[in-house]
Amino acid sequence: MTKRPPLRLCVAGGTGFVGAHVVRAALARGDEVAATWHAAEEPSRLYALPGAAQRLRLHPADTADPASFDPALRGADALCIACFPTRRQAADGTREAQLDPQRGAAELVQPLEQACLGLMAAADRHGIRRVVLCSSTASADPQDPAVVRNEIDHVSDLAAQLAARRFGAAQKTAMEQAAQRFAQAAGIRLSILLASMVVGPPLLPAHAEGHVLAMLRDLAAGRLGWHRQVPAGSMSLTDPDALARMVLAALDQPQASGRYFAITESRTWQDLYGIMARHVPASALPAPAAGPPEPPTRFDFTRRESLGVAMPPVEEMVARTFAALAPGRSAEALPSSLSTDQGDRHAPDSTA
Repeated sequence: MTKRPPLRLCVAGGTGFVGAHVVRAALARGDEVAATWHAAEEPSRLYALPGAAQRLRLHPADTADPASFDPALRGADALCIACFPTRRQAADGTREAQLDPQRGAAELVQPLEQACLGLMAAADRHGIRRVVLCSSTASADPQDPAVVRNEIDHVSDLAAQLAARRFGAAQKTAMEQAAQRFAQAAGIRLSILLASMVVGPPLLPAHAEGHVLAMLRDLAAGRLGWHRQVPAGSMSLTDPDALARMVLAALDQPQASGRYFAITESRTWQDLYGIMARHVPASALPAPAAGPPEPPTRFDFTRRESLGVAMPPVEEMVARTFAALAPGRSAEALPSSLSTDQGDRHAPDSTA
């Protein structure tokens, strides 16, 4: 067999929860990585990753200034975009629930859309023709919740999302559609990975402060999280290690393009709290549901499976995460996990 040459990969958002896992996975297989970080972050701990001293470069960049990504993109073969977490409030601090559709579109959706286009254009300037965009299942939300979702037929209605003030979901839909239009015009092979609630061990201390992991850390400490009563709905889970492997598979496989579900499966909240009950004190568990659970979201995973990436069981994902978040583990202890092998409409999206 011909040995695969190392990939020269730029990871936009390399210090984020998903981006750090992509950096680790790429270094582990011998790739050269240029990772960007935001001024508010501390990137140096990434150098603790195996292979980082020889094959990792870190560059500050800001999505408001696409040219700031040029040093990281220079000489790259491919780009992974993992730097666009969902924005939950306007610049003045107004929460999305208090915004009308016009203001939500102007202050939350359009800025992210334009920032993504700016990064796509920067990649184009550097001759990069392979891009993976990390996005969310919020962009594949059909009106009929009973349908088996697939990535081709089920595209969220952006206008309906804006009218319903679902600005977090609308950000992902608008971002994807803009990136797809640009990629088609520029001849870029674009793969979009649709994740949901990302559950796994943190790689950097800041990851434990993120939206999902902070909630799980509260549960581990015996405090209630998002719910006082078990919701009737469901949640889809994404493993960050598997997501990172999907990024690399989509870049490696010449036929890969378009959208792919990047989730393990969907479980009812009743099932999920039953699993979490094995790892958290009883005081952290919400009251039982008022009635029977709704059926979990169903997916067609044919395209996901074409990438050849195995998905871990939900029970394993949950166990690994709570082991890393157990009370008593200090933030300084979290980087030790670097040397080892970290939505549905019923809860907030948490992709990048």
